[in-house]
Amino acid sequence: MAYRPGMGVTRDAVDRLRQRRQAEADGSARGGGGGGLELPGVDDSEQASLLLGNGAKKVARCGFCTRPLGELAADAGGATCSRCR
Repeated sequence: MAYRPGMGVTRDAVDRLRQRRQAEADGSARGGGGGGLELPGVDDSEQASLLLGNGAKKVARCGFCTRPLGELAADAGGATCSRCR
């Protein structure tokens, strides 16, 4: 059933949202494997190659200062660097 304005949220939609959130918490969303930050995979598009250069990798960054996070902080699921804590 599609969303209809003014009708509110259906129980089915709430159940689907609950299942999706539980899957994300369990790390099973996107084949994730255990908490941490879910970073997108390697982008092979032409646009990314032109903007970032070939072979550029996405790295987790601090939510406050945008410095790259270290491997330990990213693996632990932290979203802030040691300087901003």
